[in-house]
Amino acid sequence: MRLKRIIPEWKRPKASERELSSSLKSAVSDLIKEAKASLNEVDLSDAYRYDSEETEEDRSIRADGILDDLQGVFAHLKAVANSRLAGPIASLPRIFSRVSLFNDSQWRRVIKISTGFNFPASRDRESTGLGINAYREEPWLDGMQSVWVSNASDLIKSLPDGMESQIKQLVKNSVINGGSASNLADQIEKIFNTTRYRAELIAIDQIQKANAALTEQRQRDVGVTGYVWRGVEDGRERVAHKLREGKHFDWDSPPPDGHPGQPVRCRCWAEPDFSGTLFDIGE
Repeated sequence: MRLKRIIPEWKRPKASERELSSSLKSAVSDLIKEAKASLNEVDLSDAYRYDSEETEEDRSIRADGILDDLQGVFAHLKAVANSRLAGPIASLPRIFSRVSLFNDSQWRRVIKISTGFNFPASRDRESTGLGINAYREEPWLDGMQSVWVSNASDLIKSLPDGMESQIKQLVKNSVINGGSASNLADQIEKIFNTTRYRAELIAIDQIQKANAALTEQRQRDVGVTGYVWRGVEDGRERVAHKLREGKHFDWDSPPPDGHPGQPVRCRCWAEPDFSGTLFDIGE
């Protein structure tokens, strides 16, 4: 049975998830297309030639020779990656700002519906009517954006490095253990598919982490020290997260895998506990 919501759902920024995911997947698809074309121009026949008289040391030397021949390909792909991924990386500050605005609109909506108070928008200098100045300059916002952009950029930049290291290891294993051209091709294709999936995962996970960080800080700003764990309740939640439904947690004492939205692809959210805050509406 679904739990009755006392406070309206704090929705996540799905539009920003789609925007970054689409941009990143498009860039990675271009990179993979170039990788396939570049690898097709390289003679990899030695990678799956097996000589029973060769020693393991001989095969290792042969593998190193093939990898040396591939250095030019990987250097080219690195340049292509820098070019293709530059767009998504450059968009990160704007996307964070968009996530922040959406998160703030949800925060003010939750406060309004739950308590009746009209809370000013982020960096709005209007009075709340609560007898205090709540300008919401949010001096932490720029710093949070810088950290998030840096972390997300590093993850995006790691995509081609991960693909390169996996292909190198695959070629070396093929030489040492023996293999076939079709088997090598199939395994390289799996690496490409994994890279596509990882690109989407990075996009969605980073947006959710930005949203979670904004949610926590904005609740703390008004004195909210704890929250009630809420999930989307669609049957696709982690078992551990489903068991947390309706339970209270303190912001200073996170669950083992983090607060809502912090674990990878977590779609849960934190229902604010207004007890003891200026929004406390009592019983």
